[in-house]
Amino acid sequence: MAAGLSLSSPQIKPNAAIPASFTCDGAGQSPTLMIQGVPSGAASLVVEVIDPDAPHGDFLHWGLYNLATNTAFLAAGAAGHDLPGPATSVTNGYDKPGYGAICPPSGQTHHYRFVLYALDTRLSGQPDDKAALDAAMQGHVMAQTDFTARYTRP
Repeated sequence: MAAGLSLSSPQIKPNAAIPASFTCDGAGQSPTLMIQGVPSGAASLVVEVIDPDAPHGDFLHWGLYNLATNTAFLAAGAAGHDLPGPATSVTNGYDKPGYGAICPPSGQTHHYRFVLYALDTRLSGQPDDKAALDAAMQGHVMAQTDFTARYTRP
């Protein structure tokens, strides 16, 4: 992990509860994500939002690749609009492109990892899901950082 690479959100604090507005109990939009400390020489960024508590393993809520390295933030709801630059979303765990709202079963607490990768290349081809995105990144990750938050559905 590079010392300076960081990913944060003004709405979601690490290890804290995710506000309902970013879940299926609210507007279901993607949160604001702030990006800092991209290493020099990086060619692109990848963002993943993952639920590791899903019954069948890592459930991808959002996979975004080829994000420009000069991107300082993604505004709340960015996943529902035109993404900056050449950024492209992969198919999420709901089998749809873009951000899929956080939505654990009622009464359960799930944890959500917000992960940022800095890559030494732009990804070619069109990875269409988490497995393909992770495979395409293999051997190209210069740095990564993440934070985890949780949501308990009423």
